Amino acid sequence: MVFTANIYGAGRAGWFVANVRRDGATQTVGPHPLPRGRWREFLGLVKQAGFWDLPERLERDPDPDVAMDGWHSLEFAGRHGDRYHVVIRYVQVTRGLVYIERFLGRLCGVYVETPAPPIDTPLDPAG
Repeated sequence: MVFTANIYGAGRAGWFVANVRRDGATQTVGPHPLPRGRWREFLGLVKQAGFWDLPERLERDPDPDVAMDGWHSLEFAGRHGDRYHVVIRYVQVTRGLVYIERFLGRLCGVYVETPAPPIDTPLDPAG
């Protein structure tokens, strides 16, 4: 499954659009306005995850040119003013990034099967 969500907002309002590719079929969701309070909730998750301070990639991540069937990967990109930032993770996913992915999946009505780190596993400060 490939899940892509785009979420936009300003102030307290926002909107989203998503695509889900599964078994050769593509489903599009939106564009829809965000329910009340969801934009602020999303921004809170982004802040909690430390998104803007995370490195784009981790040194221990596999070569991006190698295809790995069955591996879980995340790619989050954001823009704030003129700043564009992307975070790409394979396998080594922090709890904060998992929470963002789950939020987007619930928002779009898509079940996103995400392996969460065990609660007693210390979060990797590098993201």
